[in-house]
Amino acid sequence: MKELLMQYNKYFYASLGLHGLLIILLVFSLDPSVDATRGSRQLVANPDIVQAVVVDEQRVAEEVNRLEAEEKQQKKEVEEKQKQLAKKLEQVKLEREQEQTKLEQLKRDMAKAKQEEQNRLSEIKLEKEKEKKQLDNLKAEKEKEKKKLVALDDERQVEQDRVKALKSEREKEEKKHSDAKQQLEEKRKADEAKRLAGIKATKDAERAAAAKHEKVVSEAQRIASLWGQEVKRNKRVIETLPADLKCVLLITVLPDRSIQVKVEKSSGNAIYDDAMVKAAYKTQPFPLLEDSAVKQELKQFPIGFVNNEEGVR
Repeated sequence: MKELLMQYNKYFYASLGLHGLLIILLVFSLDPSVDATRGSRQLVANPDIVQAVVVDEQRVAEEVNRLEAEEKQQKKEVEEKQKQLAKKLEQVKLEREQEQTKLEQLKRDMAKAKQEEQNRLSEIKLEKEKEKKQLDNLKAEKEKEKKKLVALDDERQVEQDRVKALKSEREKEEKKHSDAKQQLEEKRKADEAKRLAGIKATKDAERAAAAKHEKVVSEAQRIASLWGQEVKRNKRVIETLPADLKCVLLITVLPDRSIQVKVEKSSGNAIYDDAMVKAAYKTQPFPLLEDSAVKQELKQFPIGFVNNEEGVR
Protein backbone atom coordinates (compact mmCIF):
# COMPACT_ATOMS: atom_id res chain seq x y z
CA MET A 1 0.00 0.00 0.00
CA LYS A 2 2.86 2.42 0.82
CA GLU A 3 4.58 1.68 -2.52
CA LEU A 4 1.31 2.43 -4.38
CA LEU A 5 1.05 5.83 -2.61
CA MET A 6 4.67 6.74 -3.42
CA GLN A 7 4.17 5.81 -7.07
CA TYR A 8 0.99 7.88 -7.30
CA ASN A 9 2.72 10.90 -5.66
CA LYS A 10 5.55 10.60 -8.18
CA TYR A 11 3.14 10.69 -11.14
CA PHE A 12 1.13 13.54 -9.60
CA TYR A 13 4.12 15.84 -9.04
CA ALA A 14 5.47 15.03 -12.50
CA SER A 15 2.12 16.05 -13.98
CA LEU A 16 2.17 19.30 -11.99
CA GLY A 17 5.70 20.07 -13.28
CA LEU A 18 4.66 19.53 -16.92
CA HIS A 19 1.62 21.76 -16.54
CA GLY A 20 3.76 24.51 -14.93
CA LEU A 21 6.31 24.37 -17.78
CA LEU A 22 3.49 24.61 -20.33
CA ILE A 23 2.10 27.72 -18.59
CA ILE A 24 5.55 29.46 -18.58
CA LEU A 25 6.05 28.78 -22.32
CA LEU A 26 2.62 30.15 -23.14
CA VAL A 27 3.23 33.31 -21.10
CA PHE A 28 6.52 34.09 -22.81
CA SER A 29 5.14 33.32 -26.27
CA LEU A 30 2.25 35.75 -25.77
CA ASP A 31 4.13 38.60 -23.97
CA PRO A 32 3.28 41.92 -25.83
CA SER A 33 6.37 43.65 -24.53
CA VAL A 34 8.49 41.19 -26.45
CA ASP A 35 6.59 41.91 -29.71
CA ALA A 36 6.68 45.65 -29.11
CA THR A 37 10.44 45.67 -28.55
CA ARG A 38 10.95 43.54 -31.62
CA GLY A 39 8.82 46.01 -33.65
CA SER A 40 10.79 48.99 -32.32
CA ARG A 41 14.02 47.32 -33.29
CA GLN A 42 12.65 46.77 -36.75
CA LEU A 43 11.73 50.43 -37.01
CA VAL A 44 15.09 51.63 -35.82
CA ALA A 45 16.96 49.20 -37.97
CA ASN A 46 15.19 50.28 -41.17
CA PRO A 47 16.64 53.62 -42.46
CA ASP A 48 14.28 53.69 -45.47
CA ILE A 49 11.24 54.06 -43.25
CA VAL A 50 12.84 57.00 -41.34
CA GLN A 51 13.63 58.79 -44.54
CA ALA A 52 10.12 58.13 -45.83
CA VAL A 53 8.65 59.75 -42.77
CA VAL A 54 10.77 62.92 -43.20
CA VAL A 55 10.24 63.21 -46.91
CA ASP A 56 6.72 62.03 -47.38
CA GLU A 57 4.27 62.71 -44.58
CA GLN A 58 1.58 60.81 -46.40
CA ARG A 59 3.65 57.72 -46.44
CA VAL A 60 4.46 58.33 -42.80
CA ALA A 61 0.82 58.63 -41.95
CA GLU A 62 0.05 55.47 -43.87
CA GLU A 63 2.86 53.68 -42.12
CA VAL A 64 1.63 54.94 -38.76
CA ASN A 65 -1.85 53.72 -39.58
CA ARG A 66 -0.45 50.41 -40.67
CA LEU A 67 1.57 50.10 -37.49
CA GLU A 68 -1.40 51.07 -35.38
CA ALA A 69 -3.46 48.46 -37.20
CA GLU A 70 -0.77 45.87 -36.66
CA GLU A 71 -0.53 46.89 -33.00
CA LYS A 72 -4.29 46.56 -32.63
CA GLN A 73 -4.16 43.21 -34.38
CA GLN A 74 -1.31 42.07 -32.15
CA LYS A 75 -3.11 43.39 -29.10
CA LYS A 76 -6.23 41.51 -30.19
CA GLU A 77 -4.21 38.36 -30.72
CA VAL A 78 -2.51 38.84 -27.37
CA GLU A 79 -5.90 39.26 -25.68
CA GLU A 80 -7.17 36.18 -27.48
CA LYS A 81 -4.11 34.24 -26.44
CA GLN A 82 -4.48 35.55 -22.88
CA LYS A 83 -8.08 34.35 -22.90
CA GLN A 84 -6.94 30.98 -24.18
CA LEU A 85 -4.20 30.95 -21.57
CA ALA A 86 -6.69 31.84 -18.84
CA LYS A 87 -8.97 29.07 -20.09
CA LYS A 88 -6.05 26.66 -20.11
CA LEU A 89 -5.02 27.85 -16.66
CA GLU A 90 -8.56 27.29 -15.45
CA GLN A 91 -8.52 23.84 -17.06
CA VAL A 92 -5.14 23.10 -15.44
CA LYS A 93 -6.49 24.36 -12.12
CA LEU A 94 -9.55 22.15 -12.51
CA GLU A 95 -7.40 19.17 -13.43
CA ARG A 96 -5.15 19.90 -10.47
CA GLU A 97 -8.18 20.08 -8.18
CA GLN A 98 -9.41 16.82 -9.65
CA GLU A 99 -6.00 15.28 -9.13
CA GLN A 100 -5.99 16.64 -5.59
CA THR A 101 -9.47 15.17 -5.03
CA LYS A 102 -8.32 11.83 -6.42
CA LEU A 103 -5.23 12.00 -4.21
CA GLU A 104 -7.35 12.74 -1.15
CA GLN A 105 -9.78 9.96 -2.09
CA LEU A 106 -6.83 7.62 -2.59
CA LYS A 107 -5.49 8.62 0.81
CA ARG A 108 -8.89 7.96 2.36
CA ASP A 109 -9.12 4.64 0.55
CA MET A 110 -5.62 3.77 1.68
CA ALA A 111 -6.43 4.81 5.24
CA LYS A 112 -9.60 2.72 5.12
CA ALA A 113 -7.71 -0.21 3.61
CA LYS A 114 -5.03 0.20 6.23
CA GLN A 115 -7.64 0.23 8.99
CA GLU A 116 -9.37 -2.79 7.49
CA GLU A 117 -6.02 -4.55 7.24
CA GLN A 118 -5.30 -3.69 10.87
CA ASN A 119 -8.76 -4.97 11.84
CA ARG A 120 -8.17 -8.15 9.84
CA LEU A 121 -4.77 -8.63 11.44
CA SER A 122 -6.33 -8.02 14.86
CA GLU A 123 -9.03 -10.59 14.13
CA ILE A 124 -6.39 -13.05 12.93
CA LYS A 125 -4.42 -12.40 16.09
CA LEU A 126 -7.48 -12.94 18.27
CA GLU A 127 -8.36 -16.07 16.31
CA LYS A 128 -4.85 -17.41 16.74
CA GLU A 129 -4.96 -16.64 20.45
CA LYS A 130 -8.33 -18.40 20.65
CA GLU A 131 -6.95 -21.41 18.74
CA LYS A 132 -3.90 -21.46 21.01
CA LYS A 133 -6.14 -21.39 24.06
CA GLN A 134 -8.25 -24.20 22.61
CA LEU A 135 -5.13 -26.23 21.85
CA ASP A 136 -3.87 -25.64 25.36
CA ASN A 137 -7.23 -26.73 26.78
CA LEU A 138 -7.24 -29.76 24.49
CA LYS A 139 -3.73 -30.63 25.55
CA ALA A 140 -4.67 -30.32 29.21
CA GLU A 141 -7.80 -32.39 28.59
CA LYS A 142 -5.77 -35.09 26.85
CA GLU A 143 -3.30 -35.13 29.71
CA LYS A 144 -6.18 -35.42 32.16
CA GLU A 145 -7.71 -38.20 30.07
CA LYS A 146 -4.36 -39.98 29.95
CA LYS A 147 -4.11 -39.90 33.74
CA LYS A 148 -7.68 -41.12 33.97
CA LEU A 149 -6.89 -44.04 31.64
CA VAL A 150 -3.88 -44.96 33.74
CA ALA A 151 -6.06 -44.91 36.84
CA LEU A 152 -8.69 -46.99 35.05
CA ASP A 153 -6.05 -49.52 34.04
CA ASP A 154 -4.98 -49.81 37.67
CA GLU A 155 -8.58 -50.19 38.78
CA ARG A 156 -9.21 -52.74 36.03
CA GLN A 157 -6.23 -54.80 37.16
CA VAL A 158 -7.43 -54.68 40.77
CA GLU A 159 -10.93 -55.69 39.63
CA GLN A 160 -9.55 -58.54 37.53
CA ASP A 161 -7.59 -59.81 40.52
CA ARG A 162 -10.69 -59.55 42.71
CA VAL A 163 -12.84 -61.35 40.12
CA LYS A 164 -10.21 -64.04 39.78
CA ALA A 165 -10.16 -64.54 43.53
CA LEU A 166 -13.97 -64.62 43.68
CA LYS A 167 -14.06 -67.12 40.83
CA SER A 168 -11.61 -69.38 42.62
CA GLU A 169 -13.61 -69.07 45.83
CA ARG A 170 -16.86 -69.76 43.99
CA GLU A 171 -15.41 -72.84 42.31
CA LYS A 172 -14.35 -74.13 45.70
CA GLU A 173 -17.80 -73.37 47.13
CA GLU A 174 -19.55 -74.99 44.17
CA LYS A 175 -17.39 -78.08 44.50
CA LYS A 176 -18.09 -78.17 48.21
CA HIS A 177 -21.85 -77.97 47.79
CA SER A 178 -22.27 -80.00 44.61
CA ASP A 179 -23.81 -82.96 46.45
CA ALA A 180 -26.18 -80.70 48.38
CA LYS A 181 -27.19 -79.00 45.13
CA GLN A 182 -27.91 -82.37 43.54
CA GLN A 183 -30.05 -83.35 46.50
CA LEU A 184 -31.91 -80.05 46.31
CA GLU A 185 -32.50 -80.58 42.60
CA GLU A 186 -33.88 -84.07 43.22
CA LYS A 187 -36.14 -82.69 45.96
CA ARG A 188 -37.28 -79.90 43.64
CA LYS A 189 -38.13 -82.39 40.92
CA ALA A 190 -40.07 -84.51 43.39
CA ASP A 191 -41.96 -81.45 44.67
CA GLU A 192 -42.67 -80.38 41.10
CA ALA A 193 -44.01 -83.82 40.23
CA LYS A 194 -46.19 -83.74 43.34
CA ARG A 195 -47.45 -80.27 42.46
CA LEU A 196 -48.25 -81.32 38.88
CA ALA A 197 -50.07 -84.41 40.20
CA GLY A 198 -52.10 -82.17 42.52
CA ILE A 199 -52.95 -79.84 39.63
CA LYS A 200 -54.02 -82.82 37.53
CA ALA A 201 -56.17 -84.17 40.34
CA THR A 202 -57.77 -80.74 40.82
CA LYS A 203 -58.51 -80.41 37.10
CA ASP A 204 -59.92 -83.93 37.01
CA ALA A 205 -62.14 -83.10 39.97
CA GLU A 206 -63.22 -79.84 38.32
CA ARG A 207 -64.04 -81.65 35.08
CA ALA A 208 -65.98 -84.28 37.02
CA ALA A 209 -67.84 -81.58 38.95
CA ALA A 210 -68.58 -79.72 35.71
CA ALA A 211 -69.87 -82.90 34.10
CA LYS A 212 -72.00 -83.63 37.16
CA HIS A 213 -73.32 -80.07 37.22
CA GLU A 214 -74.13 -80.27 33.51
CA LYS A 215 -76.02 -83.50 34.18
CA VAL A 216 -77.87 -81.85 37.07
CA VAL A 217 -78.77 -78.84 34.94
CA SER A 218 -79.96 -81.08 32.12
CA GLU A 219 -82.13 -83.09 34.53
CA ALA A 220 -83.47 -79.90 36.11
CA GLN A 221 -84.38 -78.50 32.68
CA ARG A 222 -86.13 -81.79 31.77
CA ILE A 223 -88.21 -81.77 34.98
CA ALA A 224 -89.01 -78.06 34.60
CA SER A 225 -90.08 -78.66 30.99
CA LEU A 226 -92.39 -81.51 31.96
CA TRP A 227 -93.85 -79.46 34.78
CA GLY A 228 -94.31 -76.52 32.40
CA GLN A 229 -96.27 -78.70 29.99
CA GLU A 230 -98.50 -79.69 32.89
CA VAL A 231 -99.03 -76.02 33.70
CA LYS A 232 -99.92 -75.39 30.06
CA ARG A 233 -102.59 -78.09 30.24
CA ASN A 234 -104.00 -76.57 33.42
CA LYS A 235 -104.27 -73.11 31.80
CA ARG A 236 -107.79 -71.80 31.04
CA VAL A 237 -108.04 -71.16 27.30
CA ILE A 238 -109.15 -67.63 26.49
CA GLU A 239 -109.65 -67.49 22.74
CA THR A 240 -110.20 -63.74 22.65
CA LEU A 241 -106.59 -63.11 23.65
CA PRO A 242 -103.88 -62.72 21.00
CA ALA A 243 -101.98 -65.91 20.25
CA ASP A 244 -98.52 -64.31 20.52
CA LEU A 245 -98.75 -63.21 24.16
CA LYS A 246 -95.64 -64.15 26.16
CA CYS A 247 -94.81 -64.00 29.84
CA VAL A 248 -92.13 -65.33 32.19
CA LEU A 249 -92.96 -66.66 35.66
CA LEU A 250 -90.45 -66.97 38.54
CA ILE A 251 -91.18 -70.25 40.41
CA THR A 252 -89.99 -70.78 44.00
CA VAL A 253 -90.29 -74.38 45.30
CA LEU A 254 -90.80 -74.59 49.06
CA PRO A 255 -89.60 -77.55 51.19
CA ASP A 256 -93.09 -79.03 51.27
CA ARG A 257 -93.14 -78.98 47.42
CA SER A 258 -95.65 -76.16 47.36
CA ILE A 259 -94.75 -73.22 45.12
CA GLN A 260 -94.77 -69.45 45.05
CA VAL A 261 -95.34 -67.73 41.68
CA LYS A 262 -94.31 -64.25 40.62
CA VAL A 263 -94.58 -62.60 37.21
CA GLU A 264 -90.97 -61.85 36.28
CA LYS A 265 -91.72 -60.52 32.79
CA SER A 266 -95.27 -59.48 31.90
CA SER A 267 -96.89 -60.16 28.52
CA GLY A 268 -98.49 -56.76 28.66
CA ASN A 269 -101.90 -58.37 29.16
CA ALA A 270 -102.97 -58.74 32.82
CA ILE A 271 -105.66 -61.34 32.01
CA TYR A 272 -103.14 -63.66 30.34
CA ASP A 273 -100.53 -63.15 33.12
CA ASP A 274 -103.18 -63.95 35.80
CA ALA A 275 -104.35 -67.05 33.92
CA MET A 276 -100.75 -68.41 33.78
CA VAL A 277 -100.21 -67.73 37.53
CA LYS A 278 -103.42 -69.61 38.38
CA ALA A 279 -102.45 -72.50 36.08
CA ALA A 280 -99.06 -72.75 37.88
CA TYR A 281 -100.77 -72.87 41.28
CA LYS A 282 -103.07 -75.65 40.00
CA THR A 283 -99.98 -77.74 39.20
CA GLN A 284 -99.07 -78.23 42.85
CA PRO A 285 -97.37 -79.99 44.47
CA PHE A 286 -94.08 -79.76 42.56
CA PRO A 287 -92.71 -83.19 41.54
CA LEU A 288 -90.77 -85.09 44.19
CA LEU A 289 -87.02 -84.64 43.69
CA GLU A 290 -84.73 -87.40 44.97
CA ASP A 291 -81.43 -85.84 43.87
CA SER A 292 -80.43 -83.04 46.26
CA ALA A 293 -78.39 -81.28 43.54
CA VAL A 294 -81.37 -81.22 41.16
CA LYS A 295 -83.56 -80.09 44.04
CA GLN A 296 -81.16 -77.22 44.75
CA GLU A 297 -81.04 -76.28 41.04
CA LEU A 298 -84.88 -76.09 40.93
CA LYS A 299 -85.28 -74.28 44.24
CA GLN A 300 -86.06 -71.17 42.19
CA PHE A 301 -86.16 -70.93 38.40
CA PRO A 302 -87.81 -68.84 35.62
CA ILE A 303 -90.10 -70.42 33.04
CA GLY A 304 -91.70 -68.83 29.96
CA PHE A 305 -95.07 -69.41 28.31
CA VAL A 306 -96.64 -68.43 24.94
CA ASN A 307 -100.43 -68.26 24.49
CA ASN A 308 -102.02 -70.99 22.31
CA GLU A 309 -98.65 -72.64 21.62
CA GLU A 310 -97.58 -76.12 22.54
CA GLY A 311 -94.42 -76.56 24.58
CA VAL A 312 -92.60 -74.40 27.13
CA ARG A 313 -90.42 -71.30 26.40
